[in-house]
Amino acid sequence: MATCARLMEKLRTLESFCEQYGMLMNQKKTKLMVINGQKEDRLPIEFTGSAIGHTTHYVYLGAHFREDGKMASMMKHQLEAHRKHVNKFAAFVQKNSNMPFTFKHKLRIVIDGQTSGVNKLYMAAMKMLLGVRTTTHNSLCQIEIGIPELKSTLQKRQGAFLRKFRQKSAEFARARASRRSGWHWTRAAWCLSVPPRTPCRQGVLEGPLSASLHVKSKDVDL
Repeated sequence: MATCARLMEKLRTLESFCEQYGMLMNQKKTKLMVINGQKEDRLPIEFTGSAIGHTTHYVYLGAHFREDGKMASMMKHQLEAHRKHVNKFAAFVQKNSNMPFTFKHKLRIVIDGQTSGVNKLYMAAMKMLLGVRTTTHNSLCQIEIGIPELKSTLQKRQGAFLRKFRQKSAEFARARASRRSGWHWTRAAWCLSVPPRTPCRQGVLEGPLSASLHVKSKDVDL
C-alpha cells in the first residue's frame, strides 16, 4: 500500500470479514514488508487474537522481492537457490565434453527428470485445445482427450534412450576388442609364415638337396 492509513483500512476490512465468517488469519503466511520506511513502520500490527509480523522478502509467481528494492540482492538469492543445478550441469558438461550443446541440454532434461517447466506448457496446450479453464484439473483433461501423462511418456523415452545408449556402448566395446584381437592374430600369422633361418653347413644336409649342393660347389670349383 502507498500509505500506512490505507494499509490499516484494508486490514480492518479483512478482520471484520474473518469475524463474520468465523475464519482465522494465517499468521505464518501473512507478513508485512516495508520499502523505504522507518523503523517504527516495521513494528508488528496487533489485532484481536492475531498479529502481522515483519518480513524482509517475499515470493510472487516465483520471483523474489526484497525490502531494499535492489536487483543485486534479488539476483543473489536466485543464484544461491539454483547453484546446485548449475553445479550439476557443469559436472555433466565436463564429463561429456565432446557432445554437442543441444544434445547436452536434451539429455540433461531426460536424465534429471526436470519435467515441471515442460509439463506446464504441455498442460496449457492441452487445455487450450479443449477450450476449458486454466483451473481445470489436469487429470480430467487427460482422461477427456486420451493423452497419457508427460511423466510416463518421458519415463518411456528415458528407458528407450538408456537401452539404446547401453547397446551402442556394448557394440563399440566389442568392435574395439575385435580390432585388437584381429591385429594380434595377423601379427601371429605373419610370424608363423616366415621360416626360421638355419645355418647350412657342408655335411649337415642329406638327400638330393645335399647332392645338388655338392654338384654346384664342384661346378664353382672348376
